Amino acid sequence: MRPILIFMLLFSFSITNSAFADDSDFSKRLALAETIVEISQADQLSAQLTEGLLASQMQAMDIMLADTTLSDRQKEQIVQDAMKVIAEELEPAIEEFSAKTAPLLADVYTLEELEGILAFYQSPAGAAMLAKQQELVEKSMLIGQEWNAKNLPRAMQRMQLRIE
Repeated sequence: MRPILIFMLLFSFSITNSAFADDSDFSKRLALAETIVEISQADQLSAQLTEGLLASQMQAMDIMLADTTLSDRQKEQIVQDAMKVIAEELEPAIEEFSAKTAPLLADVYTLEELEGILAFYQSPAGAAMLAKQQELVEKSMLIGQEWNAKNLPRAMQRMQLRIE
């Protein structure tokens, strides 16, 4: 009976000890992930992507309203009102997403991987990537807007035919 009791105590100690080790490792990963999020300016990137999304939505709404009998002023007011609502809905969602970024990174990446990612961001190449990130997003959004201008009218026409 005594060997079984000792085994059970040792086993429960090893499980408890491993849980503490996992918590400690997660805490280290989370601290690194928070540093990575801060250095990578993930919040600013999210805001910039949100602006791009709003611009695309505005473009889509302009296309949807193009063939209506509404005056230009009425169309503009509808688009402005819709953009305000979308922005109001997106802002807390983006904040919630941003708050989950570091824990997500800590959950997905190992400690060694996070250390490597941080080292990259602190390297000349990583610093250059971060410095040019905004320009890259801006140019990508322009490509998206061009795509929308070219393809959305055709898609909207097809949708309208199906609705009718």
